Amino acid sequence: MPIARLNAALDQVAPALPLRFRFAMAGTAFAVRVEPDGETGCRMMLDIDLGRIPFSAEAPEQRRHKLALLGLPEASFAERAGRLVATAERRLEDVPSHLRLVAAALTLALSLRPEVVLGASTPQPLTRRPERPRQRAWAA
Repeated sequence: MPIARLNAALDQVAPALPLRFRFAMAGTAFAVRVEPDGETGCRMMLDIDLGRIPFSAEAPEQRRHKLALLGLPEASFAERAGRLVATAERRLEDVPSHLRLVAAALTLALSLRPEVVLGASTPQPLTRRPERPRQRAWAA
């Protein structure tokens, strides 16, 4: 049971700040920064790489979807090196353990709307009816 002992040890030790780590979920890259904030608290910033905004001639649907993300109130958006990056922030009252920091980052990522978390891929509209395959007339 060495993993259980390691988890128990990581759950008891508060990390030294500032701290950075990365993870990926559903094909989207996340970068987390944790910095001290006040006497006992800390501030967690979560950067979400949503990819580049395509030109209208390249992919008009993807462009509309990515530009629509800019109006979401849960995150702030910036362009970095031609890529759309969303940033969400949360203040924590204390400096939790390593495991609890990872859990807080995942909770913050999942608390955003699915369009932000899964923004790297363009969703299909739910109101669109599936196209039926065209029937071909066979030449006699």
